[in-house]
Amino acid sequence: MASWAEQAAQRLANEETQERERENAASAKSARIRSEAPYLWEELKDALGTNEREFRVLRPGFLEIDALIQGLTTVRLRSAKQRELIVTFDGNVPVVTYVLNKTSDAYSHPKPDKGRFSFDLAPSDTESLTTWFQDGSGRKCSASELAGVLLNMLIE
Repeated sequence: MASWAEQAAQRLANEETQERERENAASAKSARIRSEAPYLWEELKDALGTNEREFRVLRPGFLEIDALIQGLTTVRLRSAKQRELIVTFDGNVPVVTYVLNKTSDAYSHPKPDKGRFSFDLAPSDTESLTTWFQDGSGRKCSASELAGVLLNMLIE
């Protein structure tokens, strides 16, 4: 039977090993998110553009989107309901933020709605990891789902 000192030393060594493994896993996850986030941002811009073009056919002039050039980190959308949505990607964090400005007349200056979506890894059906957007409540969504959430802000 091992002495208390030997047991305590072994217990500490095990805890330290587990902590190193957790730190290594967190570092690998962070590196993967940082490498994949720009691609997911481009997917989001593509989804915003596709949805805006399809909606423009059904309701001409209701939505307008700035040019979607690859590499740009800001997208600006406007609606006929006097709303402007500015969506920005920060690759250093990485995070996608939005600001929704609503004005009903020239004298109205309501406080803008603001929010953010971080990036996270989630297991897919094939057990490989894929990058997702994640809102403040922990809900995960794809680029196309997030595009719908953002565009709904302009028409509701």
